[in-house]
Amino acid sequence: MSKKQLNAFTLAEVLIALAVIGIVAALTIPNMVISYEKKATATKVRKAVAEFTQVIKLSEVDNGPIKTWDYGTTDSIEATRKFMNKYIIPYYTGITECSAGLDYSCSVPLSVSGINYALNNGIGLSIRNFHQHGMQGAIKGANSMFFIISTNINKGKNAIQGRDYFYFVVDIENGEVLPVGWFMGITREDIFNGWIGTVDKDETSGEMIQGNFTCKKMQRGELGENVADYYRHGCTALFVLDGWEFKDDYPW
Repeated sequence: MSKKQLNAFTLAEVLIALAVIGIVAALTIPNMVISYEKKATATKVRKAVAEFTQVIKLSEVDNGPIKTWDYGTTDSIEATRKFMNKYIIPYYTGITECSAGLDYSCSVPLSVSGINYALNNGIGLSIRNFHQHGMQGAIKGANSMFFIISTNINKGKNAIQGRDYFYFVVDIENGEVLPVGWFMGITREDIFNGWIGTVDKDETSGEMIQGNFTCKKMQRGELGENVADYYRHGCTALFVLDGWEFKDDYPW
C-alpha cells in the first residue's frame, strides 16, 4: 500500500467530519453572536451615559447647579425644547432633533411631551424637561429628570427595553445619573424577583401609579404590545449593578 493511500480519507470520513463541524458551529455561533451584541451594546450605553453626564457638568459651569435650572411650569414639547436649547444641546458635539412626542422614527420616545434626538454616533436620545418629585420607584426620595438611550434606533416599536434602549434618571439634587428602578442597597435578587415601586402620579385621580421593576425575558404579545417595557423596567438597573456589562444570566 502506498503512502498516498495511507493518508487518504474516505468519503464517509469526510462527511462525518463535516457533520461534526456543522454541529459545533450550530452550537457555538449563536452564542458568539449574542456575546458580540452584548459587548457592543454595553460599550454604546457606557459611552452615551458618560457623554450625557459630561454635558450636564459642562452646562453647570455656565448655568449653575442642575437643581437650580429652570424646568418650566408645564410638561409640554415646547417647554422641553426651550429647556434643551438652553441647558443641553449647546454642550453636545453633534445632536439633531429628529422627532417629538410618541414618534419612534429615531429613538424610543419618553413621553408625549418629550423630544427625540439623534446623536452623531448613531445613538438616540429621548428626554423631557419636566422632573418628577419624590419618585420612589426611580430614585428613592429624589427629584428626577428622565431620559432614554436608544442603541438600536431602527427597531421602532419592536425595541426591547434593556437590549435596544435603556431607561435612566438624573437626580437633580446632585446631577447623578442612575437607572430607573435604582435604590440604595438594591441587589440582583431584588431585580430578578421583582419589586413594586411608586413611579408616577395619575394627573386625573391623583393616585400614585405602581410599576413592576424586574428583568425578565418576555415574549412580546403575552400581555400586550408593551409587555417588554413593563417586565423589563429593572433591566437597566441590573446592567449597571453588574458593572455596566451583561452577565451570562442577563435575560437578553
